[in-house]
Amino acid sequence: MSKSKNNNKSIRRGMSLTITLAAVMLFAAAATIAMYFILSGIKDEYVAAGARDKQAYCDQLADTLAYLGLGENGDVEQAMHDYIRDEVPASGDDWPFLYSNAKVIYAKDENSTKTLQKDETGMEHLLSSLNAEGAVVSSTSFTVDGRMYVMGFLTAEDKFFDNAGLNEYRVYILVLFGGILLISVMMVVATMARWSKRDRDAQNLDRELKDRNEVMEKLEQRVTNEGAIATTDVADRLEGGRFRQYKFKFYLNARHAIYIGGRLGAIHPHTWEISLNVIKNSDDFIEFHKLEKEIEKFMSKYQDKTLNDVEPFDAVNPTLENCCNYFKNELSRILAEQDWKLLMMEMSETPSRSYVISLVDEKDA
Repeated sequence: MSKSKNNNKSIRRGMSLTITLAAVMLFAAAATIAMYFILSGIKDEYVAAGARDKQAYCDQLADTLAYLGLGENGDVEQAMHDYIRDEVPASGDDWPFLYSNAKVIYAKDENSTKTLQKDETGMEHLLSSLNAEGAVVSSTSFTVDGRMYVMGFLTAEDKFFDNAGLNEYRVYILVLFGGILLISVMMVVATMARWSKRDRDAQNLDRELKDRNEVMEKLEQRVTNEGAIATTDVADRLEGGRFRQYKFKFYLNARHAIYIGGRLGAIHPHTWEISLNVIKNSDDFIEFHKLEKEIEKFMSKYQDKTLNDVEPFDAVNPTLENCCNYFKNELSRILAEQDWKLLMMEMSETPSRSYVISLVDEKDA
């Protein structure tokens, strides 16, 4: 039965974990898709705006080059070349070009220009660069002395993101998405760890209960074997050899704090259960209320109190064992005053944790 319950529990937990992981994956997929569309929309807007600004600059530069060519008496193309080289900023992802018919006048920088001019297919290489994917081309044609020129810029799309600071924005979105995904995974891991801890705690509790039950079974077996709590032993010690056995239970609501390693822990409450196995060595009518009244009177000193504030626990660490030992001595005295004998005492601070003192083997029992 226990194995069946554990198997059912494992199946339920496995299903819960599978559902959780599926939810995390769906969330990650949805977030990725949403981020893609958001960035795509933003990118298209900024690429279009950047292309318009670049085209306006290209038109202005073309007018400048045309004016420069009209006023130049020497090599017009060299003058244009020098002007672009000295006055137009360029970078690896944003550079100017100028060509006329099949001749490269300027492209990117001085070294690239010389390389393309020496190559017979240099113009083809320039045009293939302008047709590259992910590049925005802005160009304007103008005429000087009847010869047509094309002035322009090749700009990578990401350059417009850099100019607007959107690459950082994209990084922030990715970091946020990664953080959410990481938190989700950590929650799954923490859930698994919590389940594992619960299993370990349950196993420890089962072992503790099993050990306790074994101890109690041995005591009960001993009681049976010795004839209702050592009939041949204890009864011989009682006057007349006659006795009757009883069991009383009392409850104490009290708080305590335990010293562990020299440090006092937090004060916390318990409902203590005290079980007394006793014998009466006479056949007289028993007035139970008298005994119960005396024991309740004794217990009232500790009822609804903090044990650390009451003698002897203001000087003695009020552990379960120390409390049980002290109450055993005091209750034995009260029992003896009314002609009762204490055989065994069990004191519990929780339903699953008890301390047992057996007096069966004590010669004064």
